[in-house]
Amino acid sequence: MDMYIIAVILSGVISLFLLVKIWRSDEHLLIKFAVSSVTVIPVMGPVFYMFVSNRTPPQHVCLQDNGPRGSYLHRHLIMSKFYKRIAKEDGVSDEQELRN
Repeated sequence: MDMYIIAVILSGVISLFLLVKIWRSDEHLLIKFAVSSVTVIPVMGPVFYMFVSNRTPPQHVCLQDNGPRGSYLHRHLIMSKFYKRIAKEDGVSDEQELRN
C-alpha cells in the first residue's frame, strides 16, 4: 500500500513539473489542454506525456524534403559521388568512411 502512495505522489510531482513546462511552451492553446489532460493521469500520465508531446526541433532547411517527389534522393545520389571522390583524394577507404 505504501508503494502505491509513493508512486502516486511521485507521479504528481512529475506531472506538476511537466504542466509548468507545457504551459510555458509556444504550442496552441488546444494542444496545451489536450497534453495537460493526458499528463494529469495518475502514475501513467508522465509516461503518456512522452508519447503525446512533440519535443523534436524542426530539421535544418537543407535537410527538409520540400521539393518534388524524389528530389532529396536525387540530390543525395549526386553528392555521394562527390563525397567519394573527395574521400579517395584524401586517402580514406570506404571501410574507414563507414566506421566514421
